Amino acid sequence: MTIHWKQASCSQAFECGSIEYSNVAFFRHLAPSTRFMRKCLRLMGEYNSCSVAARGFIRYSYNQNWENMSYDLYLFTPEAGVDPSSTAIQLMEQEEETGEINSGEPHPEYEQRKQTLVEALLETNPNLETFTFGFSEIAASQGISETEARKRFRHIELNGPEDNNGIQITLFDTTASITVPYWHRGSQAQHTWNEIWDYLRLFQQKAGFVAYDPQLEKVLDLSSDLQIVVSIYESVMNQIG
Repeated sequence: MTIHWKQASCSQAFECGSIEYSNVAFFRHLAPSTRFMRKCLRLMGEYNSCSVAARGFIRYSYNQNWENMSYDLYLFTPEAGVDPSSTAIQLMEQEEETGEINSGEPHPEYEQRKQTLVEALLETNPNLETFTFGFSEIAASQGISETEARKRFRHIELNGPEDNNGIQITLFDTTASITVPYWHRGSQAQHTWNEIWDYLRLFQQKAGFVAYDPQLEKVLDLSSDLQIVVSIYESVMNQIG
């Protein structure tokens, strides 16, 4: 589970080692999916050396603040002859080790695929909105050029309206993620997951992506796993009370 960044309300600065960001609005540029939260997990090992503000943010992240937590899915291209769950775990571990959101240089093929997927997603749901990053603010905060900021933060984030179900889709060069906050129960939960399943089928058809579910620790079978995922999601909601 990760902080659902779009709804985060903590306004303290985050400062640990050489990492320093002035507000949580900037976190949204860094962490629309699980990647930056994994970096927070690694930093937990350095908790005692963090500033008071950093400790406050880490405590906030692990303070059972369920309305700001999400169910996460990781999308990727499987390799022929390789167990897809092993591939997913390996890819996620590599991302944890590098700590980079988008590594290397932009690739025209990947950029085109992202745009094709965005168009298909918007055709499926016209209410989705593409988030506009504040590249000048990112550049100033990181001490880099705006050109470099655009290169590093070239992923695409799509969200529904503010009063919608909170589904967030993020497209990276070779992977993607879908998150949904723990907000929904009963028929609303079912409807929300039906929508997510439509997106998963689209990713499979348009890009050959499969979805790894870290909560179930398996690659999802879109023909049979919907109700299993809904059940797990609702079980967490029942624990929340």
